[in-house]
Amino acid sequence: MATGLLNYGNIAMAEQAGLLGGRSASLNNNALLAPDPAQIGKANAAEEYHWPGQDQDDSAFLAATQVGKDKGVPAAYILEMIKKMSWHESRDNPLRRQDVKDPVDDKVKPIGKGRGALQFEGYYEQLDENKEEMSFKDAVDRARNYYTDKLKKPIPPWLKEIKEGYDARSLTKKQQYALAIYNLRMKGGADISKVYKGEQTLSDFWENSHWAGKGRSGNPNASEEDRAIAKLRREAFARSMAIYKTDLNAAWNQHLETTVRQYDPSPYSE
Repeated sequence: MATGLLNYGNIAMAEQAGLLGGRSASLNNNALLAPDPAQIGKANAAEEYHWPGQDQDDSAFLAATQVGKDKGVPAAYILEMIKKMSWHESRDNPLRRQDVKDPVDDKVKPIGKGRGALQFEGYYEQLDENKEEMSFKDAVDRARNYYTDKLKKPIPPWLKEIKEGYDARSLTKKQQYALAIYNLRMKGGADISKVYKGEQTLSDFWENSHWAGKGRSGNPNASEEDRAIAKLRREAFARSMAIYKTDLNAAWNQHLETTVRQYDPSPYSE
């Protein structure tokens, strides 16, 4: 994509048309979510977000070091993997909310279930419409289990203090990275070391271990419709990687500042 096209309107239209990757979904009338009750830190609309004390936040590096030692993978490699997945999921925006079509006016808005840099879905202790746990709670539980079952160490405060009603955006971006790393270490079938060894592509790893949609290649029982959706998701991931680390990042986050504030102001409250 030519850099001359990088204005907010064109970015919004491109994302809504599926040209830039990321998550998208349809939303039924019963799925609209109210503004979050979680206490979420204020952020700046820039390429990098900053919270008070963020410079002392070593959660992501610690997680990458712990899991890297466990799996024989350099911490820097793990962090780059997560950064790339985050770039695809949210353009690496820790306050982003999933873009979905609002059934009321048929417009695409950031009002979906996915939240944060890695787009973990739902609030902690919230069930979806099928009465099943959502991905944020699953990730938190797996991360806590890594500490109690694998490391045999106390759960760090940022992870232990996640309460009912919190979502991924209640965490700093580094903590969201750490959550993703621990989740992928403990999730069945996920093996970061396979990507490092060249036995699995990052795209395939993202598809089967993070996105994990019904049509993923690792699901032999997927319907043709679900497989078609998964194919589109893989193509979107490839487009995201093609523009990874470009000057699109800053413009994209500035655009999100405007749209998210309009529809979901709670992340920016004091």
